[in-house]
Amino acid sequence: MQALEWRRVRGGVACSARGARLELVEEKGLAWYVDRNERSRGFCRSCGCGLFWSREGDDEIYVQAGALDEPTGLRIEGHMMVASKADWEDLSAAPPLYAEDWDGPLFDSDEQASR
Repeated sequence: MQALEWRRVRGGVACSARGARLELVEEKGLAWYVDRNERSRGFCRSCGCGLFWSREGDDEIYVQAGALDEPTGLRIEGHMMVASKADWEDLSAAPPLYAEDWDGPLFDSDEQASR
C-alpha cells in the first residue's frame, strides 16, 4: 500500500474546525452513525475511512487530516490528550524520520526544504 493510500485509510491526525467554516460540497457516498459517546461520525460508504466527527451541540468538527486533498495548508500546533497517551509514546524526543519505510534512508528535511 502506498503511503498516501495508507494515510487516506487511517486518516492521520485529526484537526478541528469550527462548524461554520466547514462546508460539505457533496454527501454522495457519505454515511453517518452515532457512537456510544453520542458523537456523530461521518465515513466513506465504499472504503470505510473515517472522515470526521462531532459532538451534539458542539460547533466544532474534528476532521481526519489524511482524508483531505493536498495542499491542505494545515500545520501541527500541538498535541492533545497526552495525559492518556499510550505507554509506548515518548513525546519528549523526536523518533528517527524515515523517508519511506523502515529499511529506507532517513528523511532529510533540509534537502526537502530546498526543493
